Amino acid sequence: MVTAFRRADLASVLSSPCSYAVFATANDAFQALLNSNSSPNTLADVPQLLL
Repeated sequence: MVTAFRRADLASVLSSPCSYAVFATANDAFQALLNSNSSPNTLADVPQLLL
């Protein structure tokens, strides 16, 4: 999930002193996305809009 936050440019926002509630899928869900489609082979291949 941290990789996805960094890829979506959210790491700096989420490390600010404000409070946030983050609802996200588990790492297994990201892996299932990668396994279900031949296009993205790694998280870096997933379009930023989907993150």
